[in-house]
Amino acid sequence: MMQVRCQRCAWVFTMSRDSIGIAVAEVEASHAEYYQAFCPKCRHVIKIQVGELRRRLPADYVLPTLPPKPAPIHVKKDEDKAEESKTVALPKTETETPPAEPKP
Repeated sequence: MMQVRCQRCAWVFTMSRDSIGIAVAEVEASHAEYYQAFCPKCRHVIKIQVGELRRRLPADYVLPTLPPKPAPIHVKKDEDKAEESKTVALPKTETETPPAEPKP
């Protein structure tokens, strides 16, 4: 367990052993020097050194495996949608009646 104090609002919160393990696993995956924790009260970013996080874990602690990041979703642009709507043609049905001619 580790107590962290926010530099902005002075709120103190506790990181559990599991949350520290997840933080170390995330930092090792991204090869960063600091972990960015967010204050639960004011949402200010708090930088915590990786060495400090590792010191708080027991020597025999096994780091959890992180789930893979989801692949980005391709969103069609308006141009793609316009091209698709131009190419789609509706078939004529036999039950359709021709439009009535206007009377003079």
